[in-house]
Amino acid sequence: MSQLDALARHNVRFAGAGSVTLVFGHGYGCDQSVWRFVSPAFEAGFRTAVFDYVGAGGSRCSFNAGRYGELEGYAEDLLEVCRACGPGPVVFIGHSVSAMIGVLAAKREPERFLRLILVAPSACYLNDAHYVGGFTEDDIDALLDLLDTDRQGWAATMAATIMGHPERPDLARELAASFCRMDPAVARHFARVTFTSDNRADLPQMQTRTLVLQCSQDAIVPESAGEYVHRHLPRSEWVRLATTGHCPHLSAPDEVVVAIRAFLADLHPATAGAGAGAGAGSVVRGPLRVSQDSADEIYEQAPCGYLSFLIDGGTVVRINATFAQWIGGPASGVVGSWRFQDLLTTASRIVYETRMVPLLRIQGRTDAAAMEITRADGRGMPLLVSAAVKADASGRPSLVRVTALDATAYRRQAEELVRARNRAERAEAAARQAQAAAEAADAGKTRFLAAMNHEFRTPISIISGFSELLLERPGRGVTEDARQSYLADIRAAADHLLELLEDATRYSKLDAAVHGQGRRRSGLHALLKAGLRLAGPSLKKAGMNTVVAAEPDHAALVKDPGSVAEAIACVLRELARRASSGSTTQIRSRHESGYAFIDMHCGALQSSLGPPQDPLQAAGLHSRGLHGAGLGMAVAERVLRLQGGRLQSREFPGGACLSIRLPA
Repeated sequence: MSQLDALARHNVRFAGAGSVTLVFGHGYGCDQSVWRFVSPAFEAGFRTAVFDYVGAGGSRCSFNAGRYGELEGYAEDLLEVCRACGPGPVVFIGHSVSAMIGVLAAKREPERFLRLILVAPSACYLNDAHYVGGFTEDDIDALLDLLDTDRQGWAATMAATIMGHPERPDLARELAASFCRMDPAVARHFARVTFTSDNRADLPQMQTRTLVLQCSQDAIVPESAGEYVHRHLPRSEWVRLATTGHCPHLSAPDEVVVAIRAFLADLHPATAGAGAGAGAGSVVRGPLRVSQDSADEIYEQAPCGYLSFLIDGGTVVRINATFAQWIGGPASGVVGSWRFQDLLTTASRIVYETRMVPLLRIQGRTDAAAMEITRADGRGMPLLVSAAVKADASGRPSLVRVTALDATAYRRQAEELVRARNRAERAEAAARQAQAAAEAADAGKTRFLAAMNHEFRTPISIISGFSELLLERPGRGVTEDARQSYLADIRAAADHLLELLEDATRYSKLDAAVHGQGRRRSGLHALLKAGLRLAGPSLKKAGMNTVVAAEPDHAALVKDPGSVAEAIACVLRELARRASSGSTTQIRSRHESGYAFIDMHCGALQSSLGPPQDPLQAAGLHSRGLHGAGLGMAVAERVLRLQGGRLQSREFPGGACLSIRLPA
């Protein structure tokens, strides 16, 4: 399997940068999103990778009961992910059953794993004579029977038990919803494999350095089961977390981050943070005793900001080193001198005054409010702020304690989502416009064919009628003068028919002619000279003279000089068709208000030009004579619009003045 295939199959998502990759594996019934509060804390010093096991989240793996009949099948999937992460060994962080999957994978290919971090692990969930796993066989059978008969009821019951935080029902609801999202066939099978597996014999064979994180009051993994894993792993360190329940990465992510930072401090010292002392050797192997950092050290060096202020007035009375570093000054310069609202941007100050303060006074706490502080360099820093009120001895609210998380990464993700939504909306709008343009083009094609049918009929009728006269009465009753007149009319109609065909061809190819081209400078004299050359035969046949005024040359910005010259020629041909024989058209060029102009003045027109509009929409389409629809004017107008210009027409008694405007 290729690296890209493995990444896609297991929905692997990378973040951060570093020489060591941290791979996070979720537990039963969850997906990679459960690590959203932990993995971002390591992106500054490590590359992080999250993925989904078969049947969970965005996994594309095909479920095979034979392959996944034991945890070895899941271990092989984990090895595929690790191989796809690159040649170097990884640090694997596995929760619950994923911890034993990591042990099996590291036992098979130890060179793939630099370290293991096992969160709430259990090598066996079943009790026996000398081991307490937490469940009897009857317990397991009852759980699996309930899962088979009432999946939603099982999810709700198990989620509340597993999470272990009744004061935070939102966490249990999230976990229950995750259980219900899992593929039902995979869920039943994976549950049976998980609860009936026994990997105790695999522990002593695993030589990778390991950290075991054990929660207090875990209803799924009793403390004795966590201790068993620690004692039987040859290179294990053990930390008992203060939080309760089975999912500390959701209920107490900061505590998990501190423990992991300490364990990985020697791999990337800059990320050690609050756990630097523990990583230096304060964790003792063997005996279940851990020398924790002091409370002051944890407070000051925590990966989040802590701050306390007086509820009346907002004066800061305590701030930790992390928060002080964010605002770019020592804590001593803030305490007693600054108010909490003084640290906020103007917009966040409004949120504080109008939303946060009332909530604190009414319900005594706020959760995850989006706010922004001002750094020393004037830049804003987004935070997620939670606050709780502390009462004094008399029970009167006096102090507000604030916990702030750096939300820079979350904001980037939100902004990217907004940009993605905007791109999708623009693409949708473009698609609608393209559809409308296609429908308009289709309707235009129908109008074009109908109008051309009429335009061609006039000269064809002339040719047909006079030809019949000459054929029916050869030499009888037709004088030589009449015969010559008939032949002249036939010739004029044939010439006009050819001109119509040429104009129709130009009209149908306009959009493709200049599509995608850039603008360049071109002199008006050169454009006019080229246009006169193209229109020369028509001008000569019509007997129309042109006089070009001697003016200084001006430059225009055009995409295709050849198309502009053709537009000039089209205008001159239309004037020639309608002008009296021997008439003169005066032509001059000029520059005005950022545009270049070519003006044409003809004082002897036999028929009106009309405005330079779409001739297929023009009034009186079926009442025009041999001069036709004025398709040349439409060609010129469309060419000039595609070039960023316009064709302007002004008629007066017996004549007209046309102006070609181009960007200069």
